[in-house]
Amino acid sequence: MRRALLIALLTVQVLAGCLPGHRDGGPGVAASGAPAAIEVTALDAPGQGAPMAVPDGTADADLPQNTAGQSGAGAAQVGPEGAQAAPAVAGDPSAGGNSAEGNTAATGETSAQDAALAEPPPPKSASELACERRGGQFAAAGTSGARACVLRTRDGGQQCRRQGDCQGQCLARSNTCAPVTPLFGCHEILQADGRRVTLCID
Repeated sequence: MRRALLIALLTVQVLAGCLPGHRDGGPGVAASGAPAAIEVTALDAPGQGAPMAVPDGTADADLPQNTAGQSGAGAAQVGPEGAQAAPAVAGDPSAGGNSAEGNTAATGETSAQDAALAEPPPPKSASELACERRGGQFAAAGTSGARACVLRTRDGGQQCRRQGDCQGQCLARSNTCAPVTPLFGCHEILQADGRRVTLCID
């Protein structure tokens, strides 16, 4: 029994001698529990201030937080600019929507003009061709909308006293020969015997 107790005591002493507190003294145990100090020097401001002592484990924990904060600030600054830039590009007047509509309208007008110019005039009737050969003009006559051959007289505007003095009619109000023949509408004329009458042609 005593032998077993001695062996147990020796084993306890040997194990106790391996502990740092028994090797370096009592205070060593308290000192070993404190985190080791690490010297950190800021890279962006060399030579300013003394090196900062940061406990072990604190620098690594703070670094991702600062980086995340800076990244968030950068995203906050870039975000509004990107949001403002997108509408500016989308609302660019030179995008092509308005240009395409303007080109289409201009092309449509040009095509209509070209089509109007390309259409051949209607063929002339035999009466119109005969009127042109006589030097007349085929025009609308009176209020009925009919067309007739109107000729200019050789003595239009000359003085007259009766119908025989003019190629056409002798106008009673001005005593001058009518400029064209026939006279469409109602006019006062002088007949061959000099009488004043009203002639209406429609």
